[in-house]
Amino acid sequence: MKSILSDIYEQDRLAVLDSYGIMDSQTEPAFDNLVSLAASIYEMPMAAISFLDGERQWFKAAVGLSIREGARAESFCTHVIQQAGVFVVSDASKDNRFKGVSFVTDAPRVRFYAGTPLISEEGEHLGSLCVMDSVPREWDPARSGILEGLARQVMALVENRRTGTHGRNAIAAKAGELKIASLKLTAVEAEDETTKGIGLRMEHHLLEQVVNSLPGIFYLFDEAGQFLRWNRNLESVFGMSAEDISEHHPLDLIAASDRPAVANFFRRVFDEGEAEIEAVIIDRDKKKCPHLLTGRRIDFDGQPAVIGMAIDISQQKQAEAQFQAFMKKNPALAWMKDAAGRYVYVNETFADAYRVTPESAIGKTDAALLPKAIAARMQMKDEAVLETGEAIAAVERLPSSDGIERSWRFWRFPFQSVEGENLVGGLGFDITERVLAEVAVCESEERYRNLVEDARD
Repeated sequence: MKSILSDIYEQDRLAVLDSYGIMDSQTEPAFDNLVSLAASIYEMPMAAISFLDGERQWFKAAVGLSIREGARAESFCTHVIQQAGVFVVSDASKDNRFKGVSFVTDAPRVRFYAGTPLISEEGEHLGSLCVMDSVPREWDPARSGILEGLARQVMALVENRRTGTHGRNAIAAKAGELKIASLKLTAVEAEDETTKGIGLRMEHHLLEQVVNSLPGIFYLFDEAGQFLRWNRNLESVFGMSAEDISEHHPLDLIAASDRPAVANFFRRVFDEGEAEIEAVIIDRDKKKCPHLLTGRRIDFDGQPAVIGMAIDISQQKQAEAQFQAFMKKNPALAWMKDAAGRYVYVNETFADAYRVTPESAIGKTDAALLPKAIAARMQMKDEAVLETGEAIAAVERLPSSDGIERSWRFWRFPFQSVEGENLVGGLGFDITERVLAEVAVCESEERYRNLVEDARD
């Protein structure tokens, strides 16, 4: 790739960009649909198609963003166009290149970013297709190909604009020389139809490749519940032909017990623009499979439609059930707290020891569950864990449900949630019997020493 840091190469890049007439152009549904598809595929709240001129980053299409342009000097896109492949920032707030820019410090407070360059036929990097989130994330390199494929589709649409414009100008000039008005009209119409046909075929072919490479079920349907697009996974999971699918409503694929909730989910997407829900689908073998359903409202051929995916979460649900069963039988206290000291998880052993239910403990702090002095000590230790990033062990005496104080050895340790939130985890082991035994041994030894002393006297 040419070095875009060179002035002469930057002039070449800007000249190619100008030839497309894309900057400050009107919104177009084809571009809007592509960013909606990217956001849906990667389950990100933000996605954008942007181009860079000499001073600005300008958004041709975007979801989750309220602005249309920004300063090039502060843009992620500036870095994207200087390389090939996908440029990833896992947490912009901790990256020296971006932690002070307005996109990170102010709305939309971008944390995660992944973008790939939009490359012209001349090899110039004109802008980027990107997906973003307001929480830190990790990127799976195996999914880079999908984003790069969507970027090629963006450029196919952009190239179609330039080809159409240049073709019409050339034919109009030739017709003017011949002074044949009818030839001019016919030639322009033929060029328009040819260019449009090629562009549509390219768009359809690449889009079909992208959606069929997705790991989950892809769907697009209108307000009447008519499927407009889907991928092969949908046909495979439900054992349906294309003709079968076109005759079914999306709710037909959902377990009867979940249909009312999913119907409300569809309505929320059309009304609010975006939503997600966990629901059970019935596959071709009549097996119930839990899935995460996502939905985003888009404009499709001038009409509102829902685009989304259904991701199989059977393994996740099985792991959660195994974890809950394991923790239910675990004799140790186990809990998780957020940075404010609020409980986000407790097991039943914890609930029994603190004389609460697991559900009632969520959202509460130690101040609501323990005597003031004990709660203050707990808070100090939690804060120390978050500040040092190290585990801390301590022995605490807590009143139990039978009114007897019991001794516990607590281990506190820092960790992060999948969303990047700092949490404190804890385990508590009842060492009351051991402490009592140690006390008994000490008392026995003391009595023995006293007897020995008395015997000597």
